[in-house]
Amino acid sequence: MREVLAEIWYDNSQLQAFNLLTDNLNQARCGVQVNGKRQKITLRTFGDERDKGLVANIVTNSALTTGIFFAPYSSTLAKVAAPHSEAASKVMIVQGSSSSSIFADKEHVFGMLPPSAVYLDKAFELLAGLGTASVVGIMEAASFPRAACGAIEALSEKYGLEDRGNIEVVRNPTEEDLPLAKDLTTDTPDVIVGCMYVTGCTAWTKAMRAENINPMQQVFTICIGNSTYHNSEREDADYMMGVSAWDPSM
Repeated sequence: MREVLAEIWYDNSQLQAFNLLTDNLNQARCGVQVNGKRQKITLRTFGDERDKGLVANIVTNSALTTGIFFAPYSSTLAKVAAPHSEAASKVMIVQGSSSSSIFADKEHVFGMLPPSAVYLDKAFELLAGLGTASVVGIMEAASFPRAACGAIEALSEKYGLEDRGNIEVVRNPTEEDLPLAKDLTTDTPDVIVGCMYVTGCTAWTKAMRAENINPMQQVFTICIGNSTYHNSEREDADYMMGVSAWDPSM
């Protein structure tokens, strides 16, 4: 079999998934069929080091020997990588971002997530049907959390909920970065939406436990289903609500 090169940048949470995908394609399915021939997938991975210049150089310098690019996990870095992949007429799959600006005016760049504006739509539809009346968002200072929680105002209006606004916290907050938990003890909304990554989810869960905050529902956009979060907060994680583009139960 010939080889088809696929290149990714990764954080540790995605690397195992890509290795499993490659093994399944090559071993269980005998590679992929291209122009009537079976071809083996060769996966090359890079740590992006959160460096925009490094990402741009990797795409530019490896485009001739690469069949498919998988974008960096970060929306910011994916936005840097996409134009270079497009210029080389190489397919890039953006698996970790829903920012529409990454895909605008590009024929070779594809996403897997719904637009940020509708990411929480089904969760709000379900919660409104259960009789919840008020919602507040807590978002990390990063592009995806801001975009996902930024839709709360429109979704609250759509489903008749009282929008109590968004509260922005630092990136990767610790429990000590979340004194706002005290502010929600006397006037707790029915729903708290946490647009956070795993570190933030863990810190917020601990802060809620410490202040005995008990909304009707706590919704997280990313960390539910993540083994690191679940193993850390097992007692509470089982009662949280997650959002997923692929699982109808979420």
